[in-house]
Amino acid sequence: MARGRFWQAQYWIAEVRNEALSLACRRRGLEVRQGRGYAELPAEVLAPFAETLVRSLDPEELLRALGRAVDALLREADKGRDLATKVEGHLRHLTSPSFLEV
Repeated sequence: MARGRFWQAQYWIAEVRNEALSLACRRRGLEVRQGRGYAELPAEVLAPFAETLVRSLDPEELLRALGRAVDALLREADKGRDLATKVEGHLRHLTSPSFLEV
């Protein structure tokens, strides 16, 4: 985003969301490959993921969606909790408006 590559940023935000959804599936014993288990996730698990969708290529919108995707990834990081805790500060920095000023 800081380099003005908004389409690429949108792509990577979607990848973060997909990884979090895959973790959610794995935690619940659902099919992980190619998003096959996503629709089987409980509604209360899926609902927050709607906020991870990118609505426009505006930098502030991209940051918003990235922030929600990072929230989802950290929430679903169950078995990787130790690693998630170690990288959380770095991930949060990527979602701050000051990151765009680099």
